[in-house]
Amino acid sequence: MTSIPEYEGQHTYKPGNHSLTVVRGGYTLIIKNYEDLISHGEIEAREVALGITETVLDEADPGKRLRSIVRRERDTLIIRDREYDLASIEHVYIIGVGKGAFSLVKALTDVLGKRVDKGILITKRGEYYEQLEGIEVIESTHPLPSEDSIRAGEAVLGLAESAKEKDLVLTAVTGGASSLLWVPPDGVPLQDIVEVSTLLLKSGASIGEVNTVRRHLCLLKGGKLLSHIHPAENITFSMVTVPSWVMPWPDLCLPDDSTFQDAIDILKMFDVWDGASEAVQDYLERGCQGLEPETLKSTDNTRTNLYSVLDPAMLCEIGAERAESFGYTPVILSRHVEGEAKDVGMAVAGIANEIGLYGRPWCPPCVLLIGGEVTVTVGGAIGDGGPNQEFVLGFAKGLGDIKNVACVAVDTDGSDGATDIAGGIVDGLTKRRARERGISIAEALRTNTSKATLEQLGDAIITGPTGTNVLDFKVVVIGTDQ
Repeated sequence: MTSIPEYEGQHTYKPGNHSLTVVRGGYTLIIKNYEDLISHGEIEAREVALGITETVLDEADPGKRLRSIVRRERDTLIIRDREYDLASIEHVYIIGVGKGAFSLVKALTDVLGKRVDKGILITKRGEYYEQLEGIEVIESTHPLPSEDSIRAGEAVLGLAESAKEKDLVLTAVTGGASSLLWVPPDGVPLQDIVEVSTLLLKSGASIGEVNTVRRHLCLLKGGKLLSHIHPAENITFSMVTVPSWVMPWPDLCLPDDSTFQDAIDILKMFDVWDGASEAVQDYLERGCQGLEPETLKSTDNTRTNLYSVLDPAMLCEIGAERAESFGYTPVILSRHVEGEAKDVGMAVAGIANEIGLYGRPWCPPCVLLIGGEVTVTVGGAIGDGGPNQEFVLGFAKGLGDIKNVACVAVDTDGSDGATDIAGGIVDGLTKRRARERGISIAEALRTNTSKATLEQLGDAIITGPTGTNVLDFKVVVIGTDQ
């Protein structure tokens, strides 16, 4: 048996109560209903899977990562091995956007103190934590833009354009920027953008494909904010060492090689083009003709430096170290997986079956680790759920008669899809437990009602807002004694 540390304190989770504090051994758990999740099923495998997930979520704090690379010595700002002379800079501005931006902005204000002249933080409504001196906070909406998004976009644009040549603009961009701020093109109503975004999100398009369209319907995304900051100097803190096609957000200060034609092709590929308004179609077509501004293709004519604070690929590395501490062999299947959530879940279950039954290509005990972002195609029957929830139900559906297996999938920001849960956990006993309760996993996947199904099984993972957003994380634990 794997030795799991004993913790102090227990609680009983009640649906709708997401503000509980759960403490074990002096450590406040991020997974608030941890005790309930290990009260049934394959308990040992669940403990390992949840223990790995807990560690990953804890270490994925972007503010913690930023503090490890940024410091100040009097009038010198030091970022890794590069020095910036604050005495030669007239104004220091901060722009933070995203569900993980608060901790980045707080870290920057802690380091710079009163040297910050002005800042703006754009965050998801309900996920703002404390007042930061000199920082204006605008709460906005996600996963779809709203009038608040326009207000946020105009505020950021105004600050960027106020920056002069001797100023320094620090930008911190994380997941959520895709909808939290927006400056629509002239003549394209926000409602038209919301409608086409809704259709695309339900179509099964990958995150990269969705972001290609988003970049070309906003005057700030795809590096265009950087053009407004110029000629001031810019430093961007982000999480972008992954390829652009798997980025969880259309970045504001990074070059983008996609085109207007790519955006049109994606809308046509997923049968969304005909559902787009005439205004959206006309704007994208004008862009193809060179009549509208393209995304930024190069930073050569700007003064900018990029620092990766937390690479989404790091999640799997962190998980691998934790798996080894439990005595399991870690296997990183993919750091950038994409695809239909339930189908990817079933495919991973097939790999787990091969390992558990035949000891190949790896022998138990082992842990499979997966990063990236899967998607959900919503059919006619619309239910409450998210891609990580559908992933674990797809995994449960495809898992054979194997003991000591558990699978966790979570959105690192604590909100999977449009729900208030982070994801879910299943194991080798899930199908039997579902049958005993008259629950059909296949029907839940058909009707996109994964959230209700996981809650009925007591397997919905509750974290609340985590303060980070680094794609999704999935872990499969395959123990011995098959």
